[in-house]
Amino acid sequence: MAGALADVAFTSISIVHILVWAFVLLAWADPRTARINLALVIPLIYVVHALPFHVLESAKQRLHPGTWEQDKDDIQRALVLPDLVIKASQSMDGSFANPLSAQGMLLFGAITSAWRLLL
Repeated sequence: MAGALADVAFTSISIVHILVWAFVLLAWADPRTARINLALVIPLIYVVHALPFHVLESAKQRLHPGTWEQDKDDIQRALVLPDLVIKASQSMDGSFANPLSAQGMLLFGAITSAWRLLL
């Protein structure tokens, strides 16, 4: 892919990745989004994470080979909140039950979305 187009695609994929996780964590705010979260988003993420590779991370690696991790970190730092969440998660890496890991965020999204639907 041409340089500028690859940069746009890389940035778009990175932002979509962040927005998907934001949706998982915040979908409980409305019953309609909570239902979508439980019925579609969380099961899809679960299946994608069961694959031997991560679809979005693989795409980022292909678009920016050799620099993709630094470029991803730059985008996360620019958006501030994802950077804070990642730093908090890394500080809990020694824990067997990191609530900010992918599994922890899926569990949080499922519990809060189900709770919202029960209200």
